[in-house]
Amino acid sequence: SFHVAFISSVLSVPVSAAGREVLRFVFTSGETLISALFTYISWHSTIAVHEMGHYVKAVRLDALNARILPEAKVAMNKWLSTSY
Repeated sequence: SFHVAFISSVLSVPVSAAGREVLRFVFTSGETLISALFTYISWHSTIAVHEMGHYVKAVRLDALNARILPEAKVAMNKWLSTSY
């Protein structure tokens, strides 16, 4: 969340403080690039985990296509039996 807050604060720099030197420093600093990368990875990882939750719920409720449901149930049971 620190990195997202950093990116948000960079985007809200007032025009009066946004001189050429300030903008060059902010947008070429390593912290900005690392923060943007963390924000990107966090955003997409969260979406992926959320969507995997939908898939698990669909397997448990037998709501998947009948053609793929048996294989999905076997895979989930195998995964659950090896989880800690």
